[in-house]
This record gives sequence, structure tokens and C-alpha cells, in this order.
Amino acid sequence: MQDYSHQAAAWSEKERLGFEKLALGVFLTGHPIDQYRRELKNIVHGKIADVVVKVEKSRGKIDVRLAGLLVEMRTRLDRKGQTMGFATLDDKSSRLEVAIYSETFEAYKETIKSDEVLVVEGSARINDYSGGLSVTAEKIYNMDQARESFARCLLIAWDCTQAQNNNVEFQHKLQEILQPFSGGQCMVVIQYATQSEKATIQLGDVWRVHPSDELIIRLQQLAGDNDAITIKYR
Repeated sequence: MQDYSHQAAAWSEKERLGFEKLALGVFLTGHPIDQYRRELKNIVHGKIADVVVKVEKSRGKIDVRLAGLLVEMRTRLDRKGQTMGFATLDDKSSRLEVAIYSETFEAYKETIKSDEVLVVEGSARINDYSGGLSVTAEKIYNMDQARESFARCLLIAWDCTQAQNNNVEFQHKLQEILQPFSGGQCMVVIQYATQSEKATIQLGDVWRVHPSDELIIRLQQLAGDNDAITIKYR
């Protein structure tokens, strides 16, 4: 039986970039949005630069869903004395400032954190005065929350034909990993392969999970293959 207790897990991409920013003040070897790029294709309406072009062509107000790293946050008091914010998002294609009015800011202030990748739903139009793009947020998600809202299932590919993959141990470890993340909306599906058969198994509703970064990292470590864990979207 493989001993997991003495294995030091490698840093995740998010952890590595976080330590870079802490030590150097910049993200040196990558952009935090890169690790989510494949998922975001299923969530947002395009890269920020593409959304800008789409709004310019529309010549009116359109609904948008976009994502970016929160690189700057300004706040001020509105006419009622309530706090509103202006968030600058960066997705490598472009930067964009998003207005967050007081009710929305109050509802999502715990989600709005610097150096986090945020998904923003709202409306966009060309500002008649400045000629620039004006975006107003209505809903704001971090990536864990975005998965919770838009994911269809968490898919685990488990190949028992590999000699090191012990089926009994896998079941025990899987249950141990899923338990702390149970109670969410995302179903868990296992694609299971042995030497003689293949099967797709959907776990019961009691095993629906919160599909957080931490859960995905733990499952990748269990599988020994990052590509064995996939979030499927609606």
C-alpha cells in the first residue's frame, strides 16, 4: 500500500504565483488566470478585448459575463453616503474598469479580493461622454463560486489497469477527500476502467460537492494526473 502521509505535495500553480507576488511584488512566471483558461471558455462570453469589440459593434447596452484578475480596487461614497467600488480586471488580453454600485458592493464585498480571478456578470455600453467602455456589475463570483453556479459535474477518470492504482485504496481515499467538500450542488461522476470493462458511475446526491480549487488539487494528487480531473459545464 502506498504511504501518502510522508509525501510533500508540490505547490499548485496558484500557490506558486502567490508566493512570487508575496516575495517579489509581481507575478513573475505566469498570470493567475492561465490556470482557469480552459474552464473560463465555458463560463464567460469571451476575453475582455473580445467583449470590448462586441459592445462597440452593438452600439447599445448588452449583457456581459467576463473574467479577470483584480489588479486594482478604488472605492468612494455615492450620493447616499454608501460605498461603491471601481474594480480593474486584467485577463492578459486587456484591462477593464467595472463599476460596482453600493448594493452590489455590499452584497459581494467579501468576494472582491485583490489578486483573485473574478467572474463578473453585468451590463456594458459605450459611455456617451468619454467614448470608452462602461461596465456595471450585477453579480460577482470568485472561481470557486463560479464553478458552483455553472458546473454540471466533476469528472474523475480512474484507470484500474495501471498497476499502482489500487481499487480499494482509491475508494477509501476518494471518500476521505470528498467528505469535507460535501453539501454543494456539483455532482461527482467517475469514469472507471478495468482490464475487462469500462463504466461511468454517477455518485448519489449525498456526494454532491463544492468544486473548489482545494478539492480539485487533492483529487489530482490522488489520481496522480492533473488531466484525470475535469469540470464539465452546462
